Amino acid sequence: MSTTYAPFFCYVLLLSLGTFSLSVQAQPLNWVDPQIPSALAPFDGQANRLASLAEQNMIIYQHPRQATTTPTQRGIRRYQNVSFNSSALVVSATPAEVRQLLSDYSRYVGLFPTLTEAKPLYSSLNNQAQISQVQYRIQVPVPIPLLSFDEKIVLQHQLSEHALSTLIVDSPIQYGLGQFEWFALPNSKNGTPQTLVTLTQWGDLNAPKGFIVTTLLRALPEVKLGIPNGVGAFVMESIRLRYDPDPSLGSVYPPQQIVPQHTLSTAQTQQVKQLIQRSGGQSVVFAHRPVWLRTPKRPEKLFFSTSYAQIHATPQQVFDTLTEPSRYQHLFRQIKKIELTPQPDGATEAKIRVGLGLGVITIPYHIQLRTQQLNPTTAVYQANGGDIEFMH
Repeated sequence: MSTTYAPFFCYVLLLSLGTFSLSVQAQPLNWVDPQIPSALAPFDGQANRLASLAEQNMIIYQHPRQATTTPTQRGIRRYQNVSFNSSALVVSATPAEVRQLLSDYSRYVGLFPTLTEAKPLYSSLNNQAQISQVQYRIQVPVPIPLLSFDEKIVLQHQLSEHALSTLIVDSPIQYGLGQFEWFALPNSKNGTPQTLVTLTQWGDLNAPKGFIVTTLLRALPEVKLGIPNGVGAFVMESIRLRYDPDPSLGSVYPPQQIVPQHTLSTAQTQQVKQLIQRSGGQSVVFAHRPVWLRTPKRPEKLFFSTSYAQIHATPQQVFDTLTEPSRYQHLFRQIKKIELTPQPDGATEAKIRVGLGLGVITIPYHIQLRTQQLNPTTAVYQANGGDIEFMH
């Protein structure tokens, strides 16, 4: 199933990065063994296998659950059952260029949207790793002043030849680890070198601090399931745009042809199944390059993703649940009311009223969808009015 990225989810993702009372750390935390799995672990350490599966898309997948520890300003914090999330894509650059970009923390301003300041706090060379602490400023203005913020976070970076590990020092998501890796690929694209870039990360979403983040995660616990994928997509898409910027206008498609058709070879299908099984049933997501939708006013740039999952139900049960709008109110608790109108061509017009409860306030909005079953295994939908203009 392919869907556009949800604007509200991206906003919650940004909130996960920063509202807190800053305490500047004078010395680095003692972080000897990051205990972060390599993104290549499911691929026997072979970068080419992962790159061949991703192709021109970004791929996002989970690792098996494991134990890990994270140093904090109050001592070591131990976890017995965490799942790291990896995102990977191929960029048009050399590994040395990727390393230079990611190790120049001042260049994060302009690389990652909403990050407006990077202030070094500490730097030293230890055991052939460059250790740095950096204070970042994040500004996210939104129409609701209560939810806007202008705050700072502190991260500790440890740079080696082929990886950049990062530890949360101070943030509303108090505990978390991440690691960039970069791998040379043997085949160039039209003479341009290609590098596989990966991000593997985990954060403790059950122990936030700060009023806004705590309130949001308490009111919308389902968001915790999507934040790891969102973090990977947000960061890696920014890196992709640095090396492979989108054209100002690509091929323009009518609504009937706008959804990307993602197909897997037999070998790729087996790889996806193995990733799902290895992670204990977590989905595998492919985030596609943007496409442009033809509209009466102007072409609109849309982003789609394709998700693969194994669900313990019959195909008919899954199909009925996902394609029958009358069931949405039982599937999504934020939906307050649905009005269905059958159409002469067999499609259904669904007017959906949503109340997004955030604890202190509730944000109401309306979605109007046109849904239609094309065959026994395929159904399509698209926005046909409401507060979300483009949804396919």
